[in-house]
Amino acid sequence: MELIKITKSEGGKSIVDARELHAFLEVKSDFRNWIKNYIKDFHFTEYHDYVTFGKNLPSGGRSKEYAITTDMAKELSMLARSKKGKQARTYFIERDKLASRLTLIPDFNDPIAAARAWADSKEKEQLAINEKNIAEAKVLEMKPKVEFANSVSNSNDLILIGDLAKQLKSTGINIGRNRLFKWLRDNKYLCKNSNEPTQKSMDLGVFKVVERVMTTGDNSKILRTTKVAGKGQIYFTNKLKDERL
Repeated sequence: MELIKITKSEGGKSIVDARELHAFLEVKSDFRNWIKNYIKDFHFTEYHDYVTFGKNLPSGGRSKEYAITTDMAKELSMLARSKKGKQARTYFIERDKLASRLTLIPDFNDPIAAARAWADSKEKEQLAINEKNIAEAKVLEMKPKVEFANSVSNSNDLILIGDLAKQLKSTGINIGRNRLFKWLRDNKYLCKNSNEPTQKSMDLGVFKVVERVMTTGDNSKILRTTKVAGKGQIYFTNKLKDERL
């Protein structure tokens, strides 16, 4: 039974349509954000794990599509952490095994060729097991980051910089409020003598400045507070996770 169509690329790789996999997995987030976030977070490489191509839309214009290898499809299926994900991953593994068996037709009249074919098949099985173990370890390693990214990637919530320090601590990045402010200034995300974002930060879209009017008697003044956007929460988590603080 063909759950998801698998085709062969010109280079001989087994590939699937990422949009078709996204639909099968019943992912709640939209396709564009789903595929871009996982490519970025799990370091998938263009022309090795996937290629992009344009597709004409019935309503006019073109959409950006992704053809991904079955190895990448297995990882995306595992990351779905759902029954559909497990079903898809099992399907890709079985189809790869079938393809391997179909291409391995030893001449059993030649004992040396038969022995070599058996050894090759065992090596491929061991490689598949190793790949599975590496993929599962990668999922466990990336779990805190994925859960954090999922919680804020589609969020419009703004938080104070002091609250970002608390949030970072929950992901294993131990940096206090004062040290975080110093790091942001040293790395030119905040102005040297104020909490105003630099032009670099504004271009990145990691901060938003919230203005409010405070009135005292007949006097009014505008107060500006720098807050961290959802995009900034992910950005600074990725930036700080490998730094020795």
